[in-house]
Amino acid sequence: MQVATVQSALRELDRTLAEQKARVLRAEQNEKLLTTLREKRIREWTAGLNQQIETDAHECWIASWNKD
Repeated sequence: MQVATVQSALRELDRTLAEQKARVLRAEQNEKLLTTLREKRIREWTAGLNQQIETDAHECWIASWNKD
């Protein structure tokens, strides 16, 4: 009787452990995805900012050139 109880408890622990491993794996995958998306957003924002700075610098140069 006790052997069956211990075996049942071990099966339950194995099932719980497998579920926990799956949750950890999903969390790691989500973290990687969020990091990738965050890095992409930063690259896009930086590119847009650089483009705006370039446009502003060009407009300032044209404005100063037209004054002369």
